[in-house]
Amino acid sequence: MVLRRVILAWLLGVAGLAHAAPKLIASDVEAWADATFTRAFDDRRFSGLVIAVVQDDALLFARGYGYADFERKSPIDPARTRFRIGSITKTFTAMAIAQLLERGRIRSIDDPVNMYLRRDRLPRVNGKDITLRHLLTHTAGFDSRLFHLATDESFSLPLSAAQVASQQPRVVREPGARSVYSNYGTALLAIVVEDITGRTIESYFREYLFKPMRMEDSVLNVTPRPSPNLGVPYRFLPSGAAQAQPFYGVHPFFAPVGAIESTATDMARYMIANLREGGDDSSAVLGPARFRELHRRIGGNNPASSGFGMIFITLDWNGATFYGHGGDWPGFHSIVLMSPESRTGVFISCMCEAPQPALLESVLGSERMKADPKHTVLEPMTNIGVANAFLGRFWGKRDPVTLGVPDAARATGADSMPRAGAATSAASTSSAAERFVGTYWHEYRNYDTVEKFLDLLGGESSTLLVERGGDGGLRINGRDGYREVSPGVFWNAAAEPGLGDNFWNSGLWAFTSDSAGAVSHASPTFGIDPYLRAGGFANPRSAMNTLLACALIGLTGLMAAFWPGGSGLARLGKWLPLLSVVALIAMVPVLLMGYPEGDGPVTALLLGHGARFIGLSVLANLIAVIALCMAILTVLAWRRRYWGVGWRAGGRRVHFTLLAVATIGLAWVFGFANLLGARWP
Repeated sequence: MVLRRVILAWLLGVAGLAHAAPKLIASDVEAWADATFTRAFDDRRFSGLVIAVVQDDALLFARGYGYADFERKSPIDPARTRFRIGSITKTFTAMAIAQLLERGRIRSIDDPVNMYLRRDRLPRVNGKDITLRHLLTHTAGFDSRLFHLATDESFSLPLSAAQVASQQPRVVREPGARSVYSNYGTALLAIVVEDITGRTIESYFREYLFKPMRMEDSVLNVTPRPSPNLGVPYRFLPSGAAQAQPFYGVHPFFAPVGAIESTATDMARYMIANLREGGDDSSAVLGPARFRELHRRIGGNNPASSGFGMIFITLDWNGATFYGHGGDWPGFHSIVLMSPESRTGVFISCMCEAPQPALLESVLGSERMKADPKHTVLEPMTNIGVANAFLGRFWGKRDPVTLGVPDAARATGADSMPRAGAATSAASTSSAAERFVGTYWHEYRNYDTVEKFLDLLGGESSTLLVERGGDGGLRINGRDGYREVSPGVFWNAAAEPGLGDNFWNSGLWAFTSDSAGAVSHASPTFGIDPYLRAGGFANPRSAMNTLLACALIGLTGLMAAFWPGGSGLARLGKWLPLLSVVALIAMVPVLLMGYPEGDGPVTALLLGHGARFIGLSVLANLIAVIALCMAILTVLAWRRRYWGVGWRAGGRRVHFTLLAVATIGLAWVFGFANLLGARWP
């Protein structure tokens, strides 16, 4: 029996490796791209898209779909039309760090970051220094925030020490504990590059990365204006009407996190340089050893999920190894993936975004909001969805049952993370699915400011609900059919992301246990944002349900206007519920009304426009004060028999008590969401 299993495992491994390195044919790639993207464009899932595929050091296929500017009907030229590649920019910052390592300007990635910083200092956490490795694997533990990632202002460069220090968030978890995606951490790596070399990161990229990789049409845009030949993205409303996406500059501090604007052919040169890994002319960028350090998995949250090299995301797909990165910025969604076994790479960038109608237009409707019966407008495409479709077509539908999970598990030894995954495997072998049941809250979130309020609106992106499913499996976020294919790893082929799905729509969820054997967090296929086990009540899903229930009860406070007057305190008790309702209703226009076309709350945060969130916090504090007053009045109402005697008066007191409880519930939710006090960005 043992021999049979060994032979079977060997055969599966051989089959996996044989399938892991396909030789792509340009006509096959063209046929797939034409069929996929022509249909998607007809369904208004994007306004413009570009794809480039390389293999064996050559450009195999490049083409644009849709328009560089939908309204002007200007065509896309893969060699000239620039796209914003978003967080793929982070891999360039990692390459800069690798170059400094190779040149001896940095001794080791295990050195404290403070050894190389000149304009800022990082705190020690429980006696530990934050190291370059922590920044490169997203394990430094920094809080996450959107505030001021974007800007509509110009800055003098390089940034001053005060400007750099002002960006530093609080450390909210133990360094090295978990990989939680961090824009700040990568931006700080660029500050290290600047402080060591004395050059701005923009000039460093131009001289030491773009030039040797012959990326002549690429720029790190540190201005609040688009570069020449940049595509103009559009959103599509239900009628099919196009809505232009405004341009937002990236704040210069975060430019090395997401501000590169590049063409498809330039990104093809970037992929070829990385796939050569120091061979031929790519040695002008880095030597083979440093390239391998960039791409090799050195961290991650669970062996069955994606991991991190030096910033590069690593992924196992049916036994094939990939490295690359995704990138998202308003209007642009990109991904690059490279397979060293087949020396193949794909870059896809899509101009697409969900529509952003005005609040009143959404509620009252308009011609633009009426669906066209002759033409369906589908949800915008995502980079994860497109990558899943491409890999599924050319590397086969993902099948971790026989290939991916075992291969990933064997890679555990390459991780620099604590071996919590091993604890999961050992502890869960004989356990029922019940031990995984619970509510999980994602960690790529804000802890300290009113930004936390956005998690209440995040739905599946912020909260994972795991329940017992049929046949001993799990139901995850309402999708049944997850089966345990490896200890602690659950798989549902039907839940794999489609073209419009994001990384939290995952067919695979890997659960990790702590040293005591208790399940601590869950990771999807793309495990950049682990979901930490949360209390049954103190999580966004429960808080949002509480908010809705309390708001509905609170709205019945409008009936208090018809209660009889009475003494001074009775009159106060009559008007407090009305004031609470007015403050609650006012929150909606404060947060959602008055934006320019195509803008919304997230845009306000990105640009650092905090007035709306200050207003939201002021209203929340007012409701909290009202809740306190109503709690006191509830006691007095029953003691002093406010609003008369008899069953009607008793009904009013009961109603007032319910209103007080609902208002207290609202205050709790607002406290949970950091809206109480002055916790502004």
